[in-house]
Amino acid sequence: MADPTRAVQILTNLLVNALRYTPVPGRVDMTVSLQEDTVAFRVSDTGIGLTPEQRSHIFERFYRVDKSHSRAFGGSGIDLTIAQSLAHVYVH
Repeated sequence: MADPTRAVQILTNLLVNALRYTPVPGRVDMTVSLQEDTVAFRVSDTGIGLTPEQRSHIFERFYRVDKSHSRAFGGSGIDLTIAQSLAHVYVH
């Protein structure tokens, strides 16, 4: 059970983030699968990638992977934080 508006917002945040960090002619994929009674969405891309250290912080508010180039990519550093919060509140 999920709020469809919030589910779309979560997916939009994930896809926009993936597109923002994937240079042309890169690729962004989204897959949907059913896992028991849960629908799982997975977004992957051929973008700049993340180190294990960066992965551990990616959902923190205002966290940016490359602070020196973040202005060029835009964004406020909160999209993934919002997506995670919405997933915990509106989707579970």
